[in-house]
Amino acid sequence: MRALFSVRALFIVFSFIASFDPSSARAWGLEGHQIIAQVAENRLTPEARRIVSQMLSGETLASVSNWADQIRLNRPETRRWHFINFTEGGSGYVPERDCATVLGEGDCIVAAIERAMRDMKRLDSSSIDALKFLVHFVGDIHQPLHAIGTLRGATQLRVTFFGKRTNLHSVWDSDLIQRTGRMPAQYVAYLEKDWMPAKDLAGILGGTPVDWAFESVALGHDALVSQEAALTDKYFETFSPIVDKQLTAAGVRLAAILNEILR
Repeated sequence: MRALFSVRALFIVFSFIASFDPSSARAWGLEGHQIIAQVAENRLTPEARRIVSQMLSGETLASVSNWADQIRLNRPETRRWHFINFTEGGSGYVPERDCATVLGEGDCIVAAIERAMRDMKRLDSSSIDALKFLVHFVGDIHQPLHAIGTLRGATQLRVTFFGKRTNLHSVWDSDLIQRTGRMPAQYVAYLEKDWMPAKDLAGILGGTPVDWAFESVALGHDALVSQEAALTDKYFETFSPIVDKQLTAAGVRLAAILNEILR
């Protein structure tokens, strides 16, 4: 009994520590994922919308958009699927280097998206989880700090954001979005009415998960600041348009994937 208790206690402690592993930080907060999912849902074809609703038993893409984060503690094999850490100075995407298999096949976000797309096409019992993973991971790969390894995706880069002590990764996850004062539905309405009409959405379409990851790498390095930097209006005004672009790109690309698979 004592040995059994020790094993259980060790597992609980390990799980607790793992849940705070900076390398597994959540990309975009709940608001960001809901915004991306709603942008995508607005662009589904009638047939894709029907199949999605059937697969999710009437739930929406937004309502399941954070499922992949919610299950991580119980499914630790999925932890590394939320990000990719490109080697600084490395050239191109080398799966053996950038997406090495630790558990499963290809433990990084690029492989996770490709796997979810493949499983979605089967339209069997595995497709429901694949759909939920896809909604989340297409969002995650567009969060710039989930594609760089610097200070573990900047989770260890301490900053203040309008006086609040935090880290740069959290600023990108939630603070830049929350600073606008918009709820998810209001943010989607803003993107649809005020931001998207002036942009070339056709130019956003296309590309592969690898392409999207490299876009995020470039933006992520641009977003870096010095340790203990104080971020206020200048940072917010500089990077809010990038957040708008990334949320939109993720939603538009997710819709394109689903429309293609669910024809």
